Amino acid sequence: MKQFVCPFLGVMILATFCLVPVSYATTPPQTFFGASPLQWSQRLANSEMARRGDSLEWKPDGKAKWDYTTGLFTFTLLQLNGRVNNPHYVKFAKDAIGSFITPD
Repeated sequence: MKQFVCPFLGVMILATFCLVPVSYATTPPQTFFGASPLQWSQRLANSEMARRGDSLEWKPDGKAKWDYTTGLFTFTLLQLNGRVNNPHYVKFAKDAIGSFITPD
């Protein structure tokens, strides 16, 4: 039996946790299996960054392309950085996005 795994599920979960309303910060966070939603977001972001490596960066012989999921993932990393201040998230997003931009 073949198992179906949605490749965008992780990105969508990360986006959901990162884009919670500001009022959420004033209420005590619930925990899910011993971790808060923010901690789960960090775990997921770290896992996706490790899994993808530099595969989202444009290279002449590579398969990276700018699409919705690349933009959403890098955007949520920047949003998550706003909550936890982790420079690795900014560097990953900058490397991925910056690889598609040239001086001309």
